Formats: sequence, C-alpha cells, structure tokens
Amino acid sequence: MQQSIGSIIRQRRRAQNLTQSELGGNSFSKSYVSAVEKNKLIPSLTALQHFASRLGETDDYFVILAQQTRREPPLALQERDNSAQEAHLFPEKAALLDVLLEQTDSPHFQAPESFFSLSVDFLHRLSLSQQAQYHFLRGKMLQRKASYSEAILAFEVALALANYPGRRAAILNELAACYLLAGLPQAALSYASRAHQIVIHEVSPTVSPALSFSVEIHCGKACLALGMYQHALEYFELARTYLNAQQNMQETGRLYWSLGYCTYALAFQQACSQNPEGIENQFQRALSYLLQSCTLAQMSGDVRAIRQRNITLAMVQLDLGAWRRWSGKKEGASSSKNLSLVTLHSLLENTGELCRQVLLSFNGEWNLTGSPVPEQKLTVFTALSLFTRAAAQKALLAHEQGYESLFQREQLFATTFCQRILDTSQDETLLETLLWSVDNETEPFSVASSPPLPHLPALAVQETEEDRFILLSQAEIYWAAGEVAEMLARTAQTPDFIDQCYIHAETCFLRALETFTRVGQHEDGGYLARAYQRCACLLEERFQESSDHGLRSGQSISTLAAICKRGLIPQPVHPLIFIEHASIRPEHA
Repeated sequence: MQQSIGSIIRQRRRAQNLTQSELGGNSFSKSYVSAVEKNKLIPSLTALQHFASRLGETDDYFVILAQQTRREPPLALQERDNSAQEAHLFPEKAALLDVLLEQTDSPHFQAPESFFSLSVDFLHRLSLSQQAQYHFLRGKMLQRKASYSEAILAFEVALALANYPGRRAAILNELAACYLLAGLPQAALSYASRAHQIVIHEVSPTVSPALSFSVEIHCGKACLALGMYQHALEYFELARTYLNAQQNMQETGRLYWSLGYCTYALAFQQACSQNPEGIENQFQRALSYLLQSCTLAQMSGDVRAIRQRNITLAMVQLDLGAWRRWSGKKEGASSSKNLSLVTLHSLLENTGELCRQVLLSFNGEWNLTGSPVPEQKLTVFTALSLFTRAAAQKALLAHEQGYESLFQREQLFATTFCQRILDTSQDETLLETLLWSVDNETEPFSVASSPPLPHLPALAVQETEEDRFILLSQAEIYWAAGEVAEMLARTAQTPDFIDQCYIHAETCFLRALETFTRVGQHEDGGYLARAYQRCACLLEERFQESSDHGLRSGQSISTLAAICKRGLIPQPVHPLIFIEHASIRPEHA
C-alpha cells in the first residue's frame, strides 16, 4: 500500500529526532504539523518546501512525493456500470447543473445532497468553469457539516480548476475560513492574504464588494488569532470601506466589535511605552467602537452577541480603570490622591451594571436543575468574575480616598461574592440562587465578620475538547480571586495577614496563568500575554506601595521567577523594571 505524504513526513521527522514544533519552526505551529502527519490536512506548497528544507532535502522533495501519493478527492461516486446511462442523460443533467450554478451567488443557496453524487466521468465532460464551481459548492456543503479537512480538499480542487481572478479569490477566502474554523490561523492568513492581493488589484465584476468585505474580515480574524493587533486593525479598517446597505446589522456589528477589541488590545499592549494622553484616547476610541457594536446587536435582537459585547465592554472598562490608577501611581503619591473618585467609581459602577445585564439575560433560558452548555458556563462565570473584580477595585479605590464605610461595604461584598462563585463552580446547583441574588437582594452579603481570603478548590484535570470552555471559566474565576486577595492585602493592617494575602494572591494568579496556558489556542492570540502583563502591572504597583522589603518582596520575586521560567519574557534585573519587559509581542507568546 502506498504511504501518504503525512506518514512520510512523520517518518523522516522521527528519523532525525525532531519534534513537531521543531519541524514547524517559526512558520508552522505544532498543531498544523500534527494535522498534516495525521492526514487531516493537505499541506500547502509552501509547507512542503519548508518541511523539506528543515529535513535537509531539496525544496521539491516532498512536492514530488505528494504528487505521487495524492489520491482523488473522496467523491460520492456512482457505479461505473451506470456510465452509459449517465452519458445518455448528460445534456439534461448539464442543463440542470447550469441552473443550479446560476443560483450560487445567493448567500442562502444550498444545493441538494444528490447534487454531489455525480461521477468522475460526468464531471470530466463539464467545462473547467463548471467543475470548479461544482467542487466549490461541495466544499461549502462540507464546511457547513464541519468536515473541514474534506472541505479543504474540495476547495483545493476548485482552486486548481478556477480560471477567473474573482472565482480564485472566493475559493481562497473559503479556504481561509476553513482553516480558521479548524483552529489554524497561520494557514488561514496565508490563504486570506492571497485573496486580499486579488481583491485590491483586480478590477472585475467578479470581485464584488461583499467578497472584498469577507476577505478583509478573514485576514483580520487570522491576525487577531495570532495576536497581530495592528495588522488586524488595518484589515478591519479596509473591511469598513466595503460596508454598504447590503450588509446586515449582524455583520456590521461584528466588524465594529473587532475594531474595538483590536484597538483596546493595542492600547493595553502599548500602555507602558505611550504617553498617558495617547493611551486614554485609544481606550476611548475602543469604547466608542464597542458601543456602536452593542447598539447594532440590540437593534438586531441578537442576544448572544449582546452578551459578548457587554462582557467585552466590561473588560475594557476594568482595564481602563486599572490603567488610570497605575498611571496615577507612576506620577507620584500626590497625583494618586487627586484621582477623580467620581469618574473612576462611575466607570466601575457601569462595569458592574453591564455584567448584571449579562447575568440577568440567562434567567429562564436553561433549566438550572440540569447543566448549561459549556459555552454558556464560560459566559456566566466570566460575567460573575468581572462583576467581582469591579467590586474589588471599588473597594480599593474607596480605601485610597478615605471613604471608610463605602470601602467596608465593597470589600465585604467582593470577598463574600467571590467565595460564592468559587463554591458554585464546584456545585452548579448553587448557580440559580447566585444569579437570583445578583438582582433581588439589596444587602445579600451583610455578614458581620472580618473578610476571609477566597478558598480555592482542588485542581481538576480536564482533557476533552469540550472542557476548553470549563478551563477558561476556571481561569477567569482564579483571576478574580487573585484580585480580591490583592485588594485585601493592600487594605489590611496586620503584617502577618498582609503577607498571607499576597502569597494567596500570587497562588491565584499563577493558577489562572497556568490554566490559560493549558487552554492553548484562543481566538485572541495575545490573550495569554495580556494576562501576564496585567499580572506584571499588579506586582509593580505592589512594589511601589511597599515601604519594606520583607516577605512580600520575597514572595513577589519568586512569582516573577516563575513567570520568567516560562520563557515568555526576559529575566528582569529588578522587580521595579519588570513591567518594561512585560510588554512582549503577543505573537511570540
């Protein structure tokens, strides 16, 4: 039996004692190499040449082998003995095929299943243009069924047969979409970039504004998944130039969300190197895009989109509030005291209200005596965690401004609510009561006691793909617990309790970072890097506030060492300059 090209590549790699990551190098991810070796994906010409170079062969070594081992696309063929009857009916079937192909420009067009049962002999009698369109439609059908490897095969055949630039751009665009859905953004960007070159240089009626819009969107999504925010933003801005009345509100809303999210990510990434006014303006621009996106989602009645946009708005506002405090600390104690309590408190109140709206939208949506789907869990627990973080920041702000009664109320709320979230993550039967308390109890946590540290549950081992949502939920909860512990440390009076709180905060943050790392590929390639940077900012702020360098300093240094060992950032010389090294390029994370 003839070996597949994937098997040959795997054997040659193992013979040279290379890992999949080493074979892929900086050009192809470990997951891409694994998919090629398992014959789940057909490697591109560039990939085959790259693998040959890494393994010390000539550039065309694997290209030639691939041509020898490539099989025909897995079509649902009719029996060969039907060929005579099929030949007799060819004119009728060809005419019917033309009618069906004429309807493919409609976004709602779906060919019947029987449409894809034509034999190879029949297809070969069609024109190249008809064959290309047929395989393109077959790829779309397989894509809807989430059979991405088979869809990619069909699109590749269509690409080889297509002879018009507009048609080639459409096929390349769908290949990019397939690779994005398969979690391979690097390959997606390669195909989307080729489509981009066609749509910006080709003046042809076959290149419609709708196709140009879709191509730029896929380029932007691939860059976003790789953490290349500036490039993503440029592609999304190009997509905006193709907006017209034909685009529906959902598409326009998603575009404005993408513009807002990338602008926010750039603002956060550059917060340590830009002047304060520039960063503030960038945050405000991000909020403006996101608010437009929220308005469009509300107008279209897309509940899922409304939740997503509100959570993003809450996250951006939390980071904006934190950055204002961090920048104020850097400018000196007197500037810190002059921070506007009203402005920051209003920002945090609005953050809490956004989270409240998300949580209340789930009332009655599922039977809470059962179990919500993993994606719903992620949305709920992310909103709960952001809600808790906002309360912790309000408590810290009130303490710094000397508003003791407000501080005590917010502190007690944050600590008690955080523990209830941690308990609920282990026992989902408590979720209904927790969500009800968000809006129905005026003083749900008025318990007379000193606030305790959040008690973390034992680590759970998650292995399946569905558990990705659970892991992300856990990471968000751990991070909220870390911010609550950090707030307790900075507002406590007893040295022993302060040290205990800081140690606990570091445990929470490291567990969150570890969980984010276990999740792997995220829709935002810089999400993990931003979590590390956020941790660095908290640690730097802690050092600026510390008047001694006892246990707290030692524990923070150990935390810095643990972070640096991951290889995400260089080893800092001193904790106070750690933040300068934390502004890493997310595509290297």
